Amino acid sequence: MKAFHGIEQVIAAIDPLGALIALIFTVCVVGLLSWMLLVPRQVAVQVARARRAVGGVKRILVPLEWGVASDRAVELACRLGKEQHADIYLAYIIEIPRTRALNNPLHEKESAVARDTLKYAEQIVRLSRLRAVTMVERSRETYEGILRLANDIQPDLIVLGMPPLYSTVRGLVGMITLETVMKRANCEVLVSKMPG
Repeated sequence: MKAFHGIEQVIAAIDPLGALIALIFTVCVVGLLSWMLLVPRQVAVQVARARRAVGGVKRILVPLEWGVASDRAVELACRLGKEQHADIYLAYIIEIPRTRALNNPLHEKESAVARDTLKYAEQIVRLSRLRAVTMVERSRETYEGILRLANDIQPDLIVLGMPPLYSTVRGLVGMITLETVMKRANCEVLVSKMPG
C-alpha cells in the first residue's frame, strides 16, 4: 500500500510540459539514431552513374513543329526534367527558303502557327510546374537552327519529336535532320518517334 501511494505521488509531481518535452526529445533521438544506422541498399556502380547522369539534366531543348509529335516531345521533356526542376527551352524552327532573306518579316500565317504552337507547348510545361523559355528561330535548314540553338543554350538534352513518315520527301528531310543533329550536337539527343 505504501509503494502504491509513492507511485501516485510521483505521477502527481510530473509536470505535463516537462513530460511533453521529454517525449519529443526521445522521439528525436530515436529518429536520429535510426537514420544514422540505416545503411542504404547497395547498387551497382553503373546504376549509380546512370541515376546521377539523368539527375544532371537542368536544361532541355525541344525543337517544335505543328502537330502531336511536338506535343508528345514536350510532355516527355517535362517528365524527364520534373524531378530536377529543369528549364524547358521551346524553339519553333522556321525554315526560310534561300530565295528570301533570313531577316525578312514573317508572313502572318507563319507567325500565327509559331505563336500557337509555342503557346500550347508552354501550357504543357506549366502544367508540369516547370519554367518554359520560348523562342522562334529562323534557319535555312531545320538542323542548322537546332544546332545553332544548342550552341547558344548549351542544353543537357535535346528531345526531338518525330512524326510518322507520311511521304518519302518528308521522311527523308526528317531523317537528315535527325542524323545531323545526333552527329553534331554536343549533348544527349532523345528521339520520340510516333508509331506510323
